Amino acid sequence: MSPILNVIETEVKGNIDVTTNSQYNNICADSVTVFENITARFFGIIKNKLVIKKGGRVYMHGKIVGSIENDGGELHKY
Repeated sequence: MSPILNVIETEVKGNIDVTTNSQYNNICADSVTVFENITARFFGIIKNKLVIKKGGRVYMHGKIVGSIENDGGELHKY
C-alpha cells in the first residue's frame, strides 16, 4: 500500500528538508534531503545535491543536475 502524500502545489526553491511523506509538483531546489523512512515524489529539478537517508524513497520526475548521496534508500527516476 502506498503512503498518503502531502501534496505541495506551489513552486518550492532553496534547500529542502523532507520530513513528512510529500509530493512536490513544482520543485526547483538547490539541495534536498529526504529523511529516514520518508517517501517523496518530485516534479522538477534538483540543482545541487540529493541526500536520501536510510529507508527513504524518492520518485524523481525531472532532473537531478548535481550529486546523489544515498545512505540506504531508494531512488526511482522517471
